[in-house]
Amino acid sequence: MDRTKQLRNEGYNTEESLVEAGKNRMRPIFMTTLTTAGAMLPLALASGASGDYQAPLAIVIISGLLFATMITLVLIPAVYMLFSDIGRGFKRIFTRKKSQKKK
Repeated sequence: MDRTKQLRNEGYNTEESLVEAGKNRMRPIFMTTLTTAGAMLPLALASGASGDYQAPLAIVIISGLLFATMITLVLIPAVYMLFSDIGRGFKRIFTRKKSQKKK
């Protein structure tokens, strides 16, 4: 969201700033997710005495990380855009009331 705010301050509109920030941050986010999930994969597939205890934890870490990645890349920008639209609507409503009162 910080990169989105920087782009908005540079003059981009909401949609353009979200797309550009997504392009800029997608590779580092995916690389971090894939390296962590890849490191946990042998532990998740382990068998034997220690695998019985550690495999469920590794599976939870992998699935949680993948879920958080999807939230970061899809849900958060969508909610940002929704609140931006709502804020723009409120601003339009209140600026109309002020201009109507002056007449």
